[in-house]
Amino acid sequence: MKALSIDNGVNINPLWTDRIAIALYPSAVKVTTPVATAAPATVSSSLPAGHYFYAISAIGALAEGILSDEVDATTDSTNDAVGLTFDQQAGISEYRIYRGVASGEYTEVFVCKTDAGTFEDDGSHIALEKYYSWSASKQ
Repeated sequence: MKALSIDNGVNINPLWTDRIAIALYPSAVKVTTPVATAAPATVSSSLPAGHYFYAISAIGALAEGILSDEVDATTDSTNDAVGLTFDQQAGISEYRIYRGVASGEYTEVFVCKTDAGTFEDDGSHIALEKYYSWSASKQ
């Protein structure tokens, strides 16, 4: 298959399976490694106790940026929320928070519009996207 060419000379291989946003938006920002801390929720929490993994991306004018490095935290009955802190990026006011219960396998995506570089996951946020997996077996 022939690669597609875009205005500024960037070529895209149609079979390329990595994030196409990098090719479309070569200057896409990457959120520096966030910090995740389990702590008591500031309001009542509905986040079940467990071990959670997070990655964050910044939404720029043209595309979603590259995922941050992954961080994780464990919640319990006392520390029932996860606080994420990250550096603000110039010109970015919306972030996507990816959460999963296994490393690298994110099942929910939340939108975070913030000027503070913080997000508290207390289970109350409505997911922008949810991902499900299933398998079939012969009976």
